[in-house]
Amino acid sequence: MRGEETEIVGLLDLGLEDELIVMPGTHSKWVRVEGGRIASFETVMTGDVFSALREATILGQLMQGTDPAPQAFERGGRAGQLPQ
Repeated sequence: MRGEETEIVGLLDLGLEDELIVMPGTHSKWVRVEGGRIASFETVMTGDVFSALREATILGQLMQGTDPAPQAFERGGRAGQLPQ
C-alpha cells in the first residue's frame, strides 16, 4: 500500500464506525467503512481516463481552455452534496 491507502488506517484509529471516505486524485479511492472496518475499497481511474481522452481522441481536439473555473467547481460541489 502507498501513502493514500495508509491514511485510512489513521482515520480508523480516530474511531470511525460507518463512513464513506473519498480520496480524490488521478486514481480516486472510495473506501466504505462499516462497523469500524474497511468493507469495500475501490479505485476509479477518472483522471487517467480524462487525460487519455484529451490527448488521444477527437474529443480532446474539441476541448477549449484549461483555466480553472472556481464557480463551476463550487456549483458541482453544491450539486453533489447529500441532503443533511
